[in-house]
Amino acid sequence: MTSKLHPLVLIAALLTLAALPQLASAQDMALAEIGFKLPATRDLKPDLDVIAENIVKEESNTATFAAFVLAAAAFGIITLLTPCVFPMIPITVSFFLKQGEKKKANPLALATVYTATIVIVLGVAAVTLIKEFRDLAVNPWVNVALAFLFVFFAMSLFGMFDIVLPSFLVRATSSQEGRGGYLGTIFMALSFTIVSFTCVAPFMGGFAGLAASGKMSRLQLYSGGLVFAATFAAPFFLLALFPSLLKKLPKSGSWMNTVKVFMGFLEMAAALKFLRTAEIRWYSPPVLFTYDFVLGIWIALLLLAGLYLLAMYRLPHDEPMEHIGVFRLFFAIAAFSLAAYLFPALFPGKNGEKNRPAGIVFAWVDAFLLPESEETSSTGLIISSDLKRTLEEARRKNKLVFLDFTGVTCTNCRLNEKNVFPKPAVADLMKKYLNVQMYTDTVPANLYEGTASDEKREKDAEAILEFQQKVLNTIQLPTYAILKPVEGGKYQLVGTYEEGKINNVEAFVNFLKKPLEK
Repeated sequence: MTSKLHPLVLIAALLTLAALPQLASAQDMALAEIGFKLPATRDLKPDLDVIAENIVKEESNTATFAAFVLAAAAFGIITLLTPCVFPMIPITVSFFLKQGEKKKANPLALATVYTATIVIVLGVAAVTLIKEFRDLAVNPWVNVALAFLFVFFAMSLFGMFDIVLPSFLVRATSSQEGRGGYLGTIFMALSFTIVSFTCVAPFMGGFAGLAASGKMSRLQLYSGGLVFAATFAAPFFLLALFPSLLKKLPKSGSWMNTVKVFMGFLEMAAALKFLRTAEIRWYSPPVLFTYDFVLGIWIALLLLAGLYLLAMYRLPHDEPMEHIGVFRLFFAIAAFSLAAYLFPALFPGKNGEKNRPAGIVFAWVDAFLLPESEETSSTGLIISSDLKRTLEEARRKNKLVFLDFTGVTCTNCRLNEKNVFPKPAVADLMKKYLNVQMYTDTVPANLYEGTASDEKREKDAEAILEFQQKVLNTIQLPTYAILKPVEGGKYQLVGTYEEGKINNVEAFVNFLKKPLEK
């Protein structure tokens, strides 16, 4: 028999269960040895400026406009599967479920406004404002604001309250009902754009490079940007229509409320991710929203969602039921299974190292949660952070240098490090290079010799970002490049790889292999 449970009880349960992993966490072990570290007292920018002046770039053929547009459409589709974007699908559904409850809501108009906002914002950002949008996406205050916004939405979906306009706004717009929905839809689309930008940027960074290099006209760049944005936003147009149309189907019963509650759990999980991202930007490593703490709450959310789907308790808008449906049972099984799958990651392995389950599912979860920088690779590589000394070492040993432009808030970077770099075919090739990681948002404290201030770490990251833009004509993350020492104190840029999230492992292997064969 089910009982009615106030949502505040859920919060108490979450906090209690989340304390468990903190008791079991072990000291982090570096899975990749750190080579040359950055000096904590020397200004990094002059060194990078000198290096940039001594890099020789290979001439490359500019792709045709038709190929450029096709690539824009292809990357629009690929971007939908990235860890930043994919979790936004249920959030989009939950938002439009609430919109669909309004009597005079026009699902077609709302869906059009939602997708048009995304297309316009991303299309313009692709060629004009990419740096500003990038800075906004990794801004800790923006992430905190999004976290509270998602918690607010989740509480509404749980039935704690209904989101309504203030009475004075209702009176002011009584003759033009529905516009409040449009404003909310535009705001949701803007929030979605900011949230997804760290994964959308890999293709859009190419637009910034083309704009800086002048390889294409402004009209061609805008055309490619709009094609990318339209392809990317098209599925969300259908998702925006879908819940509103479902609401109008007969005999929907209480299942619609069940969907909303389940979406509320997902929004709570997303909120924790944003709080973790914010703390990573302020403190490295984080002390409150640690990896284990957030993962523990995620597991608690999955367990609570599974119990809810089994009708073990009720929330304010639920009705008593004698039995549950088959689909509800299947989703409960999925929630419990995922919780069980993630649970071992809270405890250390036999040798004290982090216990990380195998498989692509955990790789996605791990990347979305942004693991601490010292546990992002299990390849046994020696990874440096000081490019100047690494290049000097490469010249002495006649070796190539692999540059990994990354960031502490880069989800695709973590996904590549956990799911691609450890593959034998990739790891064996990377060991033949001298490897350098270059952080463009903030440099982790453990990559310095001595203690570096927060201001120093931010300043060095800005210098690295400027270096990336100057040498590679892009600011996308991740970007991979290979440098080869040549005569006259110069360094040849022999290759760049800008796929972002690596979907074609064979192509990445060929990228690593080709310079070694010359």
